[in-house]
Amino acid sequence: MERTELLKFIKQAIANETGESVDSIDETQTFQSMGLDSLNSIVVLNEIEDKYKISLNSLSFWDYPTLGAFTDFLLKEHIS
Repeated sequence: MERTELLKFIKQAIANETGESVDSIDETQTFQSMGLDSLNSIVVLNEIEDKYKISLNSLSFWDYPTLGAFTDFLLKEHIS
């Protein structure tokens, strides 16, 4: 899987939850600065799990607090 494709999917999921535009989401931002809280981060994680048929820890966003770090983690550990 290409990093760009995964990043685009996650950005869209975040935009759907926060109301931000996809274009305003930068991979160097923290999830907290994007407006994700514990509730809507679970929704985004569930979307990722459903799409890619993986299981993630509910604290994954906080362990990898930027979009870029989280995307790289997914590619390295869960998605090939």
